[in-house]
Amino acid sequence: MANPALDFQATLVERGVTLSIEYTVKNQTANDIGLFNRITAVRPDGTLLLSSDLAYVELQDELLLVRKLALPIPEGLRMAAYVPPYVSRVAAEELFVEHFSLTLPARVMQPFKRALLQGQVAADKPAVAKAVRLEIGYFALDSSAQLSMSNPAYPQLFSAMPPGVAVSRQHVFSRDFALRQAVPVLDYRAVPWR
Repeated sequence: MANPALDFQATLVERGVTLSIEYTVKNQTANDIGLFNRITAVRPDGTLLLSSDLAYVELQDELLLVRKLALPIPEGLRMAAYVPPYVSRVAAEELFVEHFSLTLPARVMQPFKRALLQGQVAADKPAVAKAVRLEIGYFALDSSAQLSMSNPAYPQLFSAMPPGVAVSRQHVFSRDFALRQAVPVLDYRAVPWR
């Protein structure tokens, strides 16, 4: 159920070979919230890649899901531990703004979907999307869900503590966009091992 004291706005602009997305969260509550929006990747040298352009991307029929949230665990996937994305704090009465872009063709990146596929997987199967859905995960910060600065090299990255509580209390802001024309997507392709 949406909280009327949290105002979520989003825009999408088609700019040739990019989809430019901006969203704002105005926290009009008396308490801080956390956004699961700090998705990271690992560079070949082992250091973290921090970029607002990183998002989970998935194609469902012709709908491109662009997500910054703690992904739901699909049925049939087993994992030793669930590590959600890093978090941005949005203080009470604060306005948070993030801008990011997807370069076209949009390449899918959904680790749980990838893990369920059998064989060698590449994100290179041509497809198209005719609409986009932006989803941003958030949770309330209180005595049972806090933020911890867990990486001294990156003091702007916060972890939800304990992660299970924050993930179980996650809510999702969502906004759908119709596209002027279909955009190219590179979906997953699985090739069996021989």
